[in-house]
Amino acid sequence: MKTTEIIISEITANSDYIKKKVQRINQYLFYFRIHQIETMAVINLTEVQVKELMDWPLVFHAVEQSLRSICKTKVSQDQPTAVQPTRIFTPTEKGTLLCMPGFIGNYKLAANQPKVYNSLGCKLVTAFVGNKDLIPPKPNIIGNIFLFNEETGELTATIQASEITGWRTAGASLVATKYLFSKRPSTPQINTVAIIGCGVQGRTHAIGLLSTNFVETIRLWNRTKSRAESLIAELMQLRQSFKNPNIKIECVSTVEECAKNADVIVTATFSSSPILFRSMIKNNVHINAVGAGVNHHTELSEDIYKDPQTKIYVDSIDNAHSELKTLDAPIVGEVGDIINAHSAPPTTGITIFHSMGMAVEDVAVAQAILEKFKIK
Repeated sequence: MKTTEIIISEITANSDYIKKKVQRINQYLFYFRIHQIETMAVINLTEVQVKELMDWPLVFHAVEQSLRSICKTKVSQDQPTAVQPTRIFTPTEKGTLLCMPGFIGNYKLAANQPKVYNSLGCKLVTAFVGNKDLIPPKPNIIGNIFLFNEETGELTATIQASEITGWRTAGASLVATKYLFSKRPSTPQINTVAIIGCGVQGRTHAIGLLSTNFVETIRLWNRTKSRAESLIAELMQLRQSFKNPNIKIECVSTVEECAKNADVIVTATFSSSPILFRSMIKNNVHINAVGAGVNHHTELSEDIYKDPQTKIYVDSIDNAHSELKTLDAPIVGEVGDIINAHSAPPTTGITIFHSMGMAVEDVAVAQAILEKFKIK
């Protein structure tokens, strides 16, 4: 049997070895805990946080990359890729759950940024019309975007989706306006913008267009005049942040007066019958048709669609086949094909952009917001 003195002597002789073992164990435990935090800590962002992080260059670039990614024709190695399954609707007795999954790969969050991202996510939206009658009332539409680790599938963030949905929809119109109108040799500048419908989308489009373009005049029309007047008051407060702080802002009484000589028109109403007609618009004009009518195209009259000079573009041909199937007019193509330089941009005439919304837009904007949050 070893004596106490021998045991102490052996421990002393091996103390450095034991210390190194303990250090290695502690290092292992430290890195294990860090890994646990990184993989288990899900970031949750509220609408208030998202609004504080939003800016138009961020949204514009993320949506531009999304529109590029969805195109089936690949023209370069740096072109983003996308997988966007068909939306899934799950009806219940009181409402509906809408599931919009999407993956966008090989894209950058900023033009001057070297890092390439691959983002996997899903937007879930519930529509329960009875919520407004609850005490207290709740929103009829509630949306959240879930982002996942692309390599492990682990949930990394949940982000409330109302702000993102509004901004990315307007962002798609801004991108379409740039490539379908502002790049025309004859129209380097947008002189007059017409906003027809001053609800959530009309408001966001107005702010977005004025924040990213030097516009001389903007006209607003809404069925309820007080809503247009409220938007004018808000735009007046924001005018110092616009490209043209001296912009002329007008509220008009008719759609015809609103659209007269406008270079860019936004229709953002729930109208189930035409409110904008060919006689109201000039020959060289761009229309962002984003209204949420039953058939997505009921705001514009048939004589606009049938005009020989009219060219219709969409965000996604696949989505158009299902959501614009009742539109009796040919679709020229996707805006992304023009961005990718696969198709030539229009040089004149009437262009219409139909935005139906894409999951990859939600995912790309959500990823940009998440990365900006991490830095701050």
